[in-house]
Amino acid sequence: MTRILSMSLLIVLAAGAARTDVAVRRSARTRGHVDIVATRAPLGEVARALEPYLGRPVTVDAGRERRVTYAANDIVPASALAGVAAAAHIVFDNSHGLVLREAVEPAVTIDMKDADIRTILKTVQRQCGMRNLIIDPDVAGSGTFLFNRVPCALALDTILTTMGLGRYSESSAVTAVGPRLAYPGQ
Repeated sequence: MTRILSMSLLIVLAAGAARTDVAVRRSARTRGHVDIVATRAPLGEVARALEPYLGRPVTVDAGRERRVTYAANDIVPASALAGVAAAAHIVFDNSHGLVLREAVEPAVTIDMKDADIRTILKTVQRQCGMRNLIIDPDVAGSGTFLFNRVPCALALDTILTTMGLGRYSESSAVTAVGPRLAYPGQ
């Protein structure tokens, strides 16, 4: 009998550990704000719980089902959705409706034959959304590259390696390109 009770207790404890919850309610402090608590809750369930306070549907396009833990009090519903997205390590995109999606790295498509390396680098900068690119005066030469939707980091690394160049990045704001010896961190 004792053995059956101990096994029952283990089953109850295990079930409690796997419990998921999501609760969203109007904030008592500020009109239009909400209080939210999500504990290991499926992302889609959290999004559906926020929809009545957002006033429009939320699309979840995150590939695999994610579970999220997030809590906030007295917060604007859209900010709560952005916080949930950050907690789930995905992107909140509100440019065309409310969408939670996987982060996708920008890609580059180029078809250049015997092109000047500076032109190639500027094309990559433009397509990849690099804000500031500094090209060392010693960078010279030409190359042939054909990329079709190649992730930006891979394309840039391939170009730099092929051309014997290196780079130094100061945060994501500035990237300097020069001869490999000048930028040994490559």
